[in-house]
Amino acid sequence: MDSCVRLLPDYAKLKNGQRALEKVGIVGYKQYQRDFSSRRTITTQAAYVDLQDENGIHMSRLSGCLRDHANATISINHELLESLLDSHNASSAYWECDWEQAHQLENEQDIFIKCKLEGVITQDTEDWFLTIEVPYASVCPCAAAMCESEEDGHPHMQRAMTRITGQLDTDDDLDELLTTIVSRVVDVVDLVPVPYMKRPDELDWCKRAGQTNLFVEDASRVIGNAIDGFVEDWVVVCTHYESIHQHNVVSVCRKGKMLV
Repeated sequence: MDSCVRLLPDYAKLKNGQRALEKVGIVGYKQYQRDFSSRRTITTQAAYVDLQDENGIHMSRLSGCLRDHANATISINHELLESLLDSHNASSAYWECDWEQAHQLENEQDIFIKCKLEGVITQDTEDWFLTIEVPYASVCPCAAAMCESEEDGHPHMQRAMTRITGQLDTDDDLDELLTTIVSRVVDVVDLVPVPYMKRPDELDWCKRAGQTNLFVEDASRVIGNAIDGFVEDWVVVCTHYESIHQHNVVSVCRKGKMLV
């Protein structure tokens, strides 16, 4: 007796003559991989192909391509991109992987960096991008100046985040690159949140905070200067989460024209 699966037509492969689609795919695919330091971590992935003159895609083919690389180290993976491209005889394919990477500070505590590795391939080109988010803090320079003029009070602090996207070279050592960029960001912003702190450490942190006054515009500039030269192209987005306003403030600094 034939199963219902054999009786179903392959709707996706039917030609339709309708408008082409740039990206069709799957998102939210969770899978264990190894991070840049070879630690096992849960990732959230997405995979897309373009669609020219057919009704649709086969989602199982895309998830199968991702599953073939389960537990492998997150990397500039040419084979994965090519398998996505070949799975539908597509002219372009895109892969995205999100996870958190631990970075050890000088005090031997870890901060967790949100990471995204993206790859896009066409018949002629292949490009890779790494995005990281580094948390930091800043004292509002305006509040610091007002308190100093009155010789009284305490300036308000802002939690902040910088999101850096860099275009990669296929020969980049991603673990070394991430460690270098995060270290340089921490050096210039000086203040990062840490999970554990005793009173003497907290006092030292607050003293440094009083000397680390950054407008959001200054933050994106100094971070851009700190990472320039380590990736081919980059964009830095800094967000300061206001403590006395209902809105936040954002500044964008970029090197080239490709990333926005």
